[in-house]
Amino acid sequence: MKSKLSSIVVVFLFLAAIFSGERSYKNARRYIVSDLNRALSETLARIQTNALTPDTVSLFRDNLVIPELKDSTYISYCLPGDKPSGLCSEIMMLDEMEVRSYADISFASVMGIADKRMPIALSALAFLWLFGSMALTRKKQDPILARLTPMQRQLFDMFMSAEDGKLSKDDICNALWPNKPQAEETLYSLIRHFKSSIAGSGYEIETRRGFGYRLKKR
Repeated sequence: MKSKLSSIVVVFLFLAAIFSGERSYKNARRYIVSDLNRALSETLARIQTNALTPDTVSLFRDNLVIPELKDSTYISYCLPGDKPSGLCSEIMMLDEMEVRSYADISFASVMGIADKRMPIALSALAFLWLFGSMALTRKKQDPILARLTPMQRQLFDMFMSAEDGKLSKDDICNALWPNKPQAEETLYSLIRHFKSSIAGSGYEIETRRGFGYRLKKR
C-alpha cells in the first residue's frame, strides 16, 4: 500500500511539473506578444514617416524589453487575406496601412524566456521522492545491508549471487584482493567480522572445510 502511494505521489509530481512547464511556456508567449505590442506602438508613435524603413525596424528593436527578441523580430505590412502565424503583435496602423510585428524565435528560445523555477523544483522533488522511496524499500527488504561495511556488502552480494550461496576461498580472494598474494589472513579477518555483522539477521556463515564458505538462512 505504501509503495503504491509513493508511486502515486511521484506520478502526481511529474504531472504537476509538466503542467507547470506548459503554463510557464504559455505565460512566456503572452509576455513576448505584450512586448511586441508595446514596442510597435511606441515605434509608430515616434516615427515621422509613413513607410517602413530599416530605421523603423531598428527603433522598434530598441524599444523591446526582452533581449532575446532584439535580433529576431521584424515588422511587415498586412496584406488582405493574410493570416498571422507564430508570435506576432496586434495589427496597428501606419498612415493608412496595417502593419504587424513578428518574433521569429524557436520553441527552445521561448522556453529560455519562460520562468522555469517551478517546473524544475517539482521535477527535482519527484526524483528525490522516487530515489528516496527506492532506497527505503530496499532497506526494508534487506535490513542486514545497513549493518555491513562496503567490503562486507560486496562479500554479501557475492554470496547472494553464488549458486546455493557457496563461495570458495579462491573466488573471494580473487574478487576482493586480485593483486594481493596470500590473502587468506585478510579473508579470515573479513569472515570473522562479517559473522559478527550478520548475527541475529537470520543469516549465518557455514565453513566448508577444504572449499570455502556458504551463506545460508537459519
